Amino acid sequence: VSLVAACGLLLQPTARRPSPLRRFLSPVLEAPAPLASLLDLADEYDAFLLDQFGVIHDGKTAYEGAVDAVCELQRRGKKIVIISNSSRRKSDTLARLRSMGFGPCEGDGASDVPPISVVTSGDLVWEGLSAAAAAPFADLGLRCTVFGNGEDDEEYVRTCGRVAVPVAEADFVLARGLFTILGTGPDLLRQPFSPYSADAEEEALRAALAARPGGLPLVVANPDTVRPDGKDSPMPGLLAARYEAMGATDIRPVGKPH
Repeated sequence: VSLVAACGLLLQPTARRPSPLRRFLSPVLEAPAPLASLLDLADEYDAFLLDQFGVIHDGKTAYEGAVDAVCELQRRGKKIVIISNSSRRKSDTLARLRSMGFGPCEGDGASDVPPISVVTSGDLVWEGLSAAAAAPFADLGLRCTVFGNGEDDEEYVRTCGRVAVPVAEADFVLARGLFTILGTGPDLLRQPFSPYSADAEEEALRAALAARPGGLPLVVANPDTVRPDGKDSPMPGLLAARYEAMGATDIRPVGKPH
């Protein structure tokens, strides 16, 4: 409900509005029948909430027909909100979407279409750490060890008012990716491990677990366990699962479905 409200949308109780999907149900099995197109639902809703990875693109290329479908919904005045477990901020997501052809639409009537909105788990974490006013961020310290994507981690941490440090000096652990362990100071810990190194991960997690009873808090900026890239590449949610299996008790995932 809070996510829908943050998108500026109205959630109407189903008791007051019969589901339009019932007209797509099989009369025999009462199960959803396949839709020929997403546009079959266009007249039933004012807004569409779409995931990105594995839904409209594969991380590099838009899926066939996805750009045209999203643009047509925009032309019909529908609000498009991309909801993603990306650990990046929404500006990066918008830039990625535009590079694949998603918005702004081109052609007749394109000037008046509603722009695409984006909500990412990475943005929610950044905003939460910046404000430090509410759970699960209010009781965290300023120093963190970062499992990162190896690209924008330093800027992300610095601009939300935190400092990257080795595990021995950290107040909490932030999981954004599985490409780098980032720290600062005389014993700089910056180990690229692409795409995955169980040894480097295990050493850092065991140090975090030993730092206090139940382990250092782990903030997970992307709760997904694998990437839909055809290879099931590991994601920060898998790191959280491993940490919990070691005995950690303070794990704070941010994003779908939490």
